Amino acid sequence: MMYSSFAKGFFSLFSCASFAGESSQRLRNALDMPCFEEVHLTWLLLLGLPFGVIVVAGLPLAAFIAINANRTNIRSGVVVEK
Repeated sequence: MMYSSFAKGFFSLFSCASFAGESSQRLRNALDMPCFEEVHLTWLLLLGLPFGVIVVAGLPLAAFIAINANRTNIRSGVVVEK
């Protein structure tokens, strides 16, 4: 149930906006931080990308692998093997 919140948080790290009179973009959730510069880039590389790989991409991949490995049991209707 929390996956959608995790994914939304991950993609908000890439959510930048341009404002009138400025040449650079700013992070939508922290308007004092320029996008893809110094601090933002450090957070993105050290925290954002590993989180994205492990949680946002890894959880669905792990679920797919688990379901695919047990596809014969799923199709047979056996819920618990004795």
